[in-house]
Amino acid sequence: MLYRGLFVIFGMLISFSISAQNVGLSIHPVFGDGSVWQRNETVQLKGSAPAGARISFASEDLGESMAVSNQDGQWQMNIRAHEAGGPYSATLALKVDGKDVLGEQISLKDIYIGDVYLLSGQSNMEWLVSNSNMGTSASAKTNTLIRHFKVPLMASRTQKIDLPHITWKYAQPGQTENFSAIGYYFAEALLEQNPGVPIGLINSSWGGSRIEAWLPSDANGKGPRKEIPAEMLIAWKDLKKKYPKAFEGDGERLLPHGKNGEPIDIGRKWEWTGFPDINGRIWYDRVVELTEAETKTPAELHLGAIDDMDHTYINGLTIGKTDSYNALRVYEVPVNGMQEGMNHLSVLVTDKGGAGGLVTTPEEIFLKTATRTIPLGDGWRARPEYLEVDTMGQTQHQPAQLYNAMIRPLRGVKTSGVLWYQGESNTGDEGETRRYVTQLQELCGMFRAETGQPEVLFFVVELPDWLPVSAANFQPYAHWAMMRQAQRSILSEPNTSVIVTLGYGDTEDIHPRDKRPVSRMIADEAMRMVYGVEDGPRFSKAIELLQMGNSLVVQFDHVGTGLKASRGQAIEGFAVKGTDGKWYDAEATQQGKDRVRLLGPVGVTPQEVAYAWSNNPDEANLVNGWGRAVSSFRMTVNE
Repeated sequence: MLYRGLFVIFGMLISFSISAQNVGLSIHPVFGDGSVWQRNETVQLKGSAPAGARISFASEDLGESMAVSNQDGQWQMNIRAHEAGGPYSATLALKVDGKDVLGEQISLKDIYIGDVYLLSGQSNMEWLVSNSNMGTSASAKTNTLIRHFKVPLMASRTQKIDLPHITWKYAQPGQTENFSAIGYYFAEALLEQNPGVPIGLINSSWGGSRIEAWLPSDANGKGPRKEIPAEMLIAWKDLKKKYPKAFEGDGERLLPHGKNGEPIDIGRKWEWTGFPDINGRIWYDRVVELTEAETKTPAELHLGAIDDMDHTYINGLTIGKTDSYNALRVYEVPVNGMQEGMNHLSVLVTDKGGAGGLVTTPEEIFLKTATRTIPLGDGWRARPEYLEVDTMGQTQHQPAQLYNAMIRPLRGVKTSGVLWYQGESNTGDEGETRRYVTQLQELCGMFRAETGQPEVLFFVVELPDWLPVSAANFQPYAHWAMMRQAQRSILSEPNTSVIVTLGYGDTEDIHPRDKRPVSRMIADEAMRMVYGVEDGPRFSKAIELLQMGNSLVVQFDHVGTGLKASRGQAIEGFAVKGTDGKWYDAEATQQGKDRVRLLGPVGVTPQEVAYAWSNNPDEANLVNGWGRAVSSFRMTVNE
C-alpha cells in the first residue's frame, strides 16, 4: 500500500510538472525581443495564458505591471508612457492559483522606445530594399535604431487576434534587403533629423491587394464576400450557353485570326465588357490595312499594359509574348510578318484572377510604321478559348480578409502614424475611383479605431505617373488621374497628409525602383506633423477657380516662395473645357505667387479646368517654391 501511495503521489507530481511546463504563457510577437514600443503613449502589452492566471511584468527601466487572463486565455496590461530610449529588458512571470509556475517566464530583450509606424497597402509598399535603386548599398548598412516587423501574407474569413511567431529585425547586412523599401528609406530620413529616436516599422502590406480587402466587414456594407447578384448568375449562364466548349476542362485550343469573334471594347478590363468575374483565355482579333511601302521596313506594335499575360501574333507569326501584367507591350513587327492589304492581328490574353484584357486606354494602342501611326483603339473582336467563373477573386481582393488576418491582430498597438500606399488595383474604371473616396475615409477611421488613437496621423502616397504619355493634356479615360484626385480627398479628414509623386513614376513599370525620393517626401510630412517642423516642404493644391472674362484663374495654397515651371519657361499641362463640351490644351501664365491664369483657343469660353489629367502627364511641370509637384485635378467654376 505504501508503494502504491508513493506511486500515486509521484504520478501527481509528474502530472503537475507536465502541466506547469505547458501552460502556455506567451506575448504577442509585435512586443517580442527587438521590438519598438511607441514613445509617450501607454503601451498595451498582450498575450495568452491559462484562464484566470496572473501575469506580472517587471523591468528596471520600464517599471512594473500586472494582468489577469480572461476566460478565453487572453491577457492585456498597460505599461506607462516613456520617452525615447533603450535598449531595455523585462521579465514576464506567470502565477496559477497564486503560485509561481516554474519555468514559465519570458525574458524580453533589446526593447526600444521610439516612434512606430504602420505600413500598409499593395506592392509599392511591400517592395523590398533589395529590388530598389541603391538597394545594394542600403543593405550593406547597419543601424540598430531601424527595426522592421513583417506581418506574413495571410487571409481569413473570420477575425484573428494573434499572429504566428515573427521576430523583429534591425537594419544590418542579411536583413535590410528584406525590409519595405519605402519604410526603410523613410526611417533613414527621419533618423538623419532625429538621431536619438528609434524607428519601428510594422509592415502589413500585400502586393496587388484592393482596398476592400483591408476594410472590416461592417465598413459601409463591405462584407467578407458579397452575395453573387442575380444578374451575375444570369450572365454566367448566358456565357456558358454561348461558349460551352470554353467552360469544358481546359477549354478548347483556337488558332490566331479566327472567325466569328464578338465585338469587344478595349481600354477597360474585360469584366466590364461582357465577361463579369471571369478568368481564362480570350483571343482579341483585329485587321489592319498596310500599303506595299509600309511592308518594306519593320513596324512597332504598341499594346500598352495587358492583364495578365499575352501571346501576340500577326498573320499567324509570333511577334511577342509577356508574362508580366504590369509591363508595357511594344513588339517589333518584322518585314516577313507583314503583307500588302489586310493583316490579321491576334492577341491571346490569359487572366488568372482579378482584372483581365487590354486595359491601356484606346489611344495608346497603335501600329507605328515608317511613314505613319495607325490607331488601333477600336475594331477588336473577342473569341473566348477558356473561361471559368471567379466566385471568390484573388485572395488579396476579397473584402475584409486581409483586415481579419493582418490588421485585426495588431489592435491596440500604438503608433506615430499610418503610411498607406495603395490604389493601383482599384483603378479599373471611373466608378471604382469614385467609390474609393468613401473607402479611403473608412480605412482611415479603421486604422484610428484599431490603434485606439482617434487622431493618429494618416499619410497617403498618391499614385505616380505610369503608362504611355498622352498626346493631349486631357485624357478622357485617365483612371490614374481620377485615383490621384480620389486619394487627395482624404484631406477633408483631420490629421491627414497626401504625398504627391508625379515625376517619380516609370512609364514602363508600375513599380518605380527609386523609392528614396518618395520616402523622403513622406518623412518631410512626418517632420511637419509629428515633430513640429513648421516650415518644411509640402505640396500645393488648387483651392479656388475664378472666371475672368474668357479665362479662368486657379488659386493654390502652400506655394512657398511661389509657383513656377520645373523645366522650361512656360507652365504646361493644363486643359480647359469649352461650352461645346470639348477639351482643349490651355495657355497658362503665372499671376503672382499663388495663381495661374488659363486661356483656351480663340472663341472658346472655358467652363472647367483640368491639370495633369492623364495617366502619365509628362508635360505637366507646375511646382511650388519647394519644388513639389502639383498633382492631377479637375475643377469647375464655383466648385
